[in-house]
This record gives sequence, structure tokens and C-alpha cells, in this order.
Amino acid sequence: PEPVSTPDSSTDGSNCGVVVLALEGQKAFNGSNGSVVNLAHSSDWEVEDGIISFGFTANDLNGRQGLFSKDANQFSGGGNHIAVWLEGSVLYARFQSNNEEVKFSLGNIVEGKSYQVALHYGEDGVQAYVDGKSIGDGELVVNFAENSEYAQIGGLGWSSKAGSSSFGNAFNGKIDDFKVSQISAGTNQLSGDY
Repeated sequence: PEPVSTPDSSTDGSNCGVVVLALEGQKAFNGSNGSVVNLAHSSDWEVEDGIISFGFTANDLNGRQGLFSKDANQFSGGGNHIAVWLEGSVLYARFQSNNEEVKFSLGNIVEGKSYQVALHYGEDGVQAYVDGKSIGDGELVVNFAENSEYAQIGGLGWSSKAGSSSFGNAFNGKIDDFKVSQISAGTNQLSGDY
């Protein structure tokens, strides 16, 4: 995707920094692996301080369903992984450095309701927001410049070997306007509840 400059900030993370990757519009996922967007690593992903943002609406809440991952088994491939998924009606966001992890959750996700997710990672730590409200933050440093794994939108690659394109846990629903944005180091454009 072509980089797009979006210098103004927004409360949902969708217009922060410079967009380096985007899946614009709405994409439907049918719960099969064939609907998952599986992206090979490229230099566009090598963002040291960034924001990942997207909207989602689940068609059902059955089992585990991946929304986004740039991940591999445990800390393989050097870590610096992120995964976001549904486990029934609970949304999880997990961040991994090269040897530690933090996981945040939000319960009571409702089938058919739209949610906006914004994740910040970088030298100042990690933060996860849903609909503009913090669901967690931590001092863990995650750097996508150190992550060369495949990325999945609508699936989870977290049990794959380092460098593998394999994944599972396909999502059944819609994901809107997926974006990865580069922000200036030390800039926390998602601070506070809004």
C-alpha cells in the first residue's frame, strides 16, 4: 500500500501519524481460512513507534477468532509480537517483547455491534483502547522493526514457526479501515480516556 500522510490526531487512532499500511474500507470474513488476509513481511511493517487501528463487528462469538496478528510461536523470531482476538465475548490484546508479554482484555463484546480498536506500541510502552477507552497499558517495549513475521487480518498466526505463513482461528465478521501508522518516538497520541 502507498504511504499516506495524516498529520492530525484522532481519538480512535485512525488518523495518527503517517499511515504506512492500510486495508481501507470494510472487508467481510466468513470464518474460513480462505477469507483471512495473510501478508508477508515487508519494510512497511518496520515501525518502531506505531499505532494499529481498525474497527470490527463479529457475526458470532463462537470460540477463538483472530482479528489481527503479527506473531509466531512463543517469542520465536525475536518476539516483538502483537495479537488481537476474541475468545467468546472477551476481546484480548497481547503484546510481546523478546522475552516478556502483557495481555489486556475487555469482556461483554456483543455480536453485531461495531467496535473501534487502537493499539500503541514503542519505546514508551504499550496501550490498548476500545471505543476510546483504555483497556490496559504497560511499560513493555515492542518494536516492529524487530518483527519479520507474516501478519494476519482476520486470523491468528501465533502458533506458527518463525517466518511461516501458517495461521488459524479465522474471524467471522467485518473489519474496517485497518491501518498501521508511524508516530514520532516518545509521542503518545492515545493518552488518557477520551
